Amino acid sequence: VFRGVAFSKTAKNVDRILHQNEKAGGMMERGKLLKKNACYHNAKEFNDVIMTLEESEQIIKATSEKGKLVYVINK
Repeated sequence: VFRGVAFSKTAKNVDRILHQNEKAGGMMERGKLLKKNACYHNAKEFNDVIMTLEESEQIIKATSEKGKLVYVINK
C-alpha cells in the first residue's frame, strides 16, 4: 500500500532498485543495476542501498551461471 511513498532519498533509492530488479524478472547483475542508477547516486551510495536491501532480507546476493554477481529478490 505504501510502496512508492518514500520519505527519504535512501528510501526512494531502495524502492527504485527493488522495482528495477522486479521488472527484470527478480534477478539482475550488479553492473547493470549500478549502470541503471548511476544518474541517481555514486557507487558508495549504491552500496549503501544494496546493503539496506540485503540486511532487510529483500534481496540476496548470488552468482549467475556466467559467474557474475547478481541480486535476487528474496520471496
